[in-house]
Amino acid sequence: MLQSLGPAASNLLAPASAAIDQVRAAIDADWQAAALELLAGSWREQITAAAAIALSDKPLSDDPLLAALWRAIDGASWVAPQLVAAALIADPTFEARAADRLADASRRPPKTIGALVRAYTRCPARRMPVMAQLTVHDRTMATEEARIGVRGVDGWLDYFGGAPAPLTSRSS
Repeated sequence: MLQSLGPAASNLLAPASAAIDQVRAAIDADWQAAALELLAGSWREQITAAAAIALSDKPLSDDPLLAALWRAIDGASWVAPQLVAAALIADPTFEARAADRLADASRRPPKTIGALVRAYTRCPARRMPVMAQLTVHDRTMATEEARIGVRGVDGWLDYFGGAPAPLTSRSS
């Protein structure tokens, strides 16, 4: 049964194989219900749920788990980069949801902005008009906290084999 790794959840920040193996072993038929509950908890619970989502072998539909994942991202979670990476891996509507958040004038923590910007630039279906508007975040992206968000997304996507960094631009 999927449950928080407790203090060992810190081993999921930059994924360690042993911690990922623990999450993988805990994924059962009811893992999504457990992940839904974990996403409402502390960062330790959220990162455990995010790892399970990233390990899932199929994209999530627009269901309560996906809604809870985006609520956790919007809630300024301490593990926003890992949550954003899990969303990019599992949410077939990631591009639109991330674009909405990046265009929204609501104040978000620099780590969340850094994570969203980096994941969006790695999104295979990104739109050039949105890419052009990302410059509004240049000041935020220059902060160390935003760079932590970028590194967190990159680390998770590199580990879990998420969306590759595109080599060419795509227009919409």
